[in-house]
Amino acid sequence: MESRFEKETPVRRIFAPFHRQYILNEIKVLFIYHFVLFLWLFTVIGFFYKGMQYCLVPYIVAENPSITWKEARELSRKMTDGYKWKMFTVKLGAWYILILNAVPLVNLLFSKPYEITLDGELYFWRRSQMTDRMFFIETAFDGVPYFDRTGAGAVERSAECA
Repeated sequence: MESRFEKETPVRRIFAPFHRQYILNEIKVLFIYHFVLFLWLFTVIGFFYKGMQYCLVPYIVAENPSITWKEARELSRKMTDGYKWKMFTVKLGAWYILILNAVPLVNLLFSKPYEITLDGELYFWRRSQMTDRMFFIETAFDGVPYFDRTGAGAVERSAECA
């Protein structure tokens, strides 16, 4: 998420989520997230609906590691309210990713990173439109992404996402 706003993100930032103060909360919230989606798997329509409704929870937790499951779930609900179909069609537009997920090495090297990047862009698209900003703690994510520090100007990538 940080590399979206910085041209060169240090490699040590990979370990930022493993801060001892927040790691147990992050594990708990993401465990509940996956468990709830697993339970929704037993209902065909509910799995797809709740999968779209809760798909932003990992990004919310990445931005705010102290958030609880209920707060992350509610924020994801608000962010996807009225946009589930659009998000579904965007993901369905990358139909070849569904096929490539069946090939193990291609899944690891291409399709999973592509899918995560797509979800991240959907998160930032919806985040930019939210008016209730109580749980968004990263102020850098409010700026224009891909800022050119050489003074040449900002690349207008955020306009493409909207």
